[in-house]
Amino acid sequence: MTNNIMNAWTIPAFEPRPIQTTALEWIEDQYPDTKYFFVQAPVGSGKSLIGTTAASWMASQSELHQSSYILTPQRILQKQYEQSFDRNIMASLYGKSNYTCASRNTTCDIGTILKPPCTPCPHRSAKGRARHTKNTVLNYTIALLAFKYTQIFDPRPLIVLDECHTAEEYLTEIDAATINSYRAKKFGVKWVQHDRLNQAYDWTNLMYLPKVDQYLRDLENELAHLLDNDYAEPTNAEMKKLRDLKKTQEHVDTIREITLKPLGDVERLFVYVHDKETKKFKRLNGGYNFKRILEPYGEKFLFMSSTILNYRGLCRDLSIDPDQSAYIDLTSEFEPKNRPVYFMPQTKMNAAWRKPENKAGRERMINKIEEILEMHKEDSGIIHTGNFAIAKWLVEELALSTPQKIFHHNPESGDDRGKIIDAFQAYTKPSILISPSITEGLDLKDDLARFAIIVKVPFGFLGDQWIKRRMELSKEWYQRRALIDIIQGAGRIVRSKEDWGNAYILDESFRYLFQQGQDSVPKWWKDAYRVV
Repeated sequence: MTNNIMNAWTIPAFEPRPIQTTALEWIEDQYPDTKYFFVQAPVGSGKSLIGTTAASWMASQSELHQSSYILTPQRILQKQYEQSFDRNIMASLYGKSNYTCASRNTTCDIGTILKPPCTPCPHRSAKGRARHTKNTVLNYTIALLAFKYTQIFDPRPLIVLDECHTAEEYLTEIDAATINSYRAKKFGVKWVQHDRLNQAYDWTNLMYLPKVDQYLRDLENELAHLLDNDYAEPTNAEMKKLRDLKKTQEHVDTIREITLKPLGDVERLFVYVHDKETKKFKRLNGGYNFKRILEPYGEKFLFMSSTILNYRGLCRDLSIDPDQSAYIDLTSEFEPKNRPVYFMPQTKMNAAWRKPENKAGRERMINKIEEILEMHKEDSGIIHTGNFAIAKWLVEELALSTPQKIFHHNPESGDDRGKIIDAFQAYTKPSILISPSITEGLDLKDDLARFAIIVKVPFGFLGDQWIKRRMELSKEWYQRRALIDIIQGAGRIVRSKEDWGNAYILDESFRYLFQQGQDSVPKWWKDAYRVV
């Protein structure tokens, strides 16, 4: 048993920094009475070492084997964990489609359908390593699927939820059932729009599922010579049909989880999200799946993010007892002068921003953006737009005036978001990336970006019935989400103590948001905040 948590420091070759020591000693002080540890740690805090050291120490206090499951929202973060730690203490597991089935010249999601099982199977080998290695890194989706549907893993002393402000979205999406008009047409079902959940529920049960079941039976019969015989060699066309079979079966399983529930339970626990082309049944909050799927696999839980903001609110969202929880807000080691955030209000970018009476406000906004771009003409940077309508407007307005090359992935361009981001990062001359969806997941260190402009406060779209329902239940939740996106978006550009960059918030609507939520905004962020 390791009594002092610092004796469990995961990488002895590196001295722990003061901020890491503070967090770890706080965890030790709260243990064992606390079950849920919330650590708000800004960029550059070394959260991965905090998590793995806490896991190693808690394992020494527990009767369970291994140490932890570390959950992250993105594969790129999984890779960072893999690269930072020795293979003997850290393993990752990805979805089957990420592994190659060499014997059948396909990926393991298809190869595992066919007989006999391949030897060796790269996915099976990765699964074995993930099961037996002390710390296993999984993205949220793979973790939830594995914990819910398989018996691969056993409980461990600690589950680390990295970027925990994103956890609820994965917990509500994991069993969300989505039907669209394209699928309905594919299965031979007449598409009907419904405004009420009970109507969509009945249509799904009586009209949609029987047709999908028949489609599955027909496809299974067509592919029986591959499914029932050993060493079958599918053609490319048959590979495509095997993928269709797998995806359709998964789709049916998800839909049936909804339709097997009594209508009253679905109306109470789910929100019906719909538009002209889509129907979706989505859980109202993440609490049910947190308790049912995640909790059985951990004795303790460590929530880490730079933007928890209101840990009691997150407890409420996940049905966690605050009395079993503890929270610490760590300070930033980055000098405020290296990461200023300037609030320079120009106009309210609300739903009326395009109306004729707001022409003067739009002109002020464009003029200020051009002024900032001229000031940073030797730099690259990013512009957060909140939606594609504003992104399209900015691309058109700035095309002839900005000295930087413009990168964007607006729908009319047909460009892939990931490829555009890669192209922006690879470009060696000053450029700007304009997008509504880059507030998270980008590591734009040093000269990759020296400025970030936030044109619109990214309030959730109230045309989405789930967001609207959550806002009706809690305005604090709705405002918290917007503040998280603002802080995350500004944080894309300063990634180390030596890095520097300026963030500019131009939407007048931020004034009210900040007034309402400033008590939950981290002190390290407010230290760099300036009103101009």
